Amino acid sequence: MEMLLAILLWIGCISSPNTYYQAQIDSYSTQHQQVVDSAMSNQVQREVIWQQYGIAATELEVIDLIFPPFS
Repeated sequence: MEMLLAILLWIGCISSPNTYYQAQIDSYSTQHQQVVDSAMSNQVQREVIWQQYGIAATELEVIDLIFPPFS
């Protein structure tokens, strides 16, 4: 997840520090699927992105909106 967040920071569609909903991250990932897949499959590119955005990626909060059932 942190690598995906670093890639989305690199693309410029999210910023850090910040809070996002999981649905937003999923949407950005889908919108930029080709770039995300390309970066994920290239080890050198991943390393460069992580060096530049890794710390910022760890400062992001992603909230999953799965609510527990009512009892």
